[in-house]
Amino acid sequence: MKSCHTCTDNPVLALFLVRLGVGLFFLLFGAMKLFIMGPVAVSQMMVHLFGFQLGLANIAAWLVILTELVGGILVILGKLIPRILYKFSLLGFSIITVVGFISAHMGTEDMMKQLLWHGMLLLAIFGLFVARPKSPCGICGDKTCLSEKCE
Repeated sequence: MKSCHTCTDNPVLALFLVRLGVGLFFLLFGAMKLFIMGPVAVSQMMVHLFGFQLGLANIAAWLVILTELVGGILVILGKLIPRILYKFSLLGFSIITVVGFISAHMGTEDMMKQLLWHGMLLLAIFGLFVARPKSPCGICGDKTCLSEKCE
């Protein structure tokens, strides 16, 4: 009987699934801000939460929307993009998550629940930051896994 690697315990696939989840999370929230809420409403939210002047609020709103949309796509693509773009996307996600929690949920009734959700999201982002994907979509890196038949 021949022994071979079967990819049943595949950390590369697990990393891809985390990348997919985090990327889709931010991509969908960015799409919601752009197409459902609209950039004007996001700007008004920036004025209300941070006291920004309208010009700065517009810039901040577009920065958040583009970071979520473009960053979501880049994180999903993983190995197919330059490493620096991948890292900057994750850094942007971290900033959006922390600032979003502090500005919108700090001191509210559901603060502990929100802290749990934001904390789990940050752990996933930091995990992705230190674990660079080895393949684009979770395919086993060992070529024998895909080419050899095992008995």
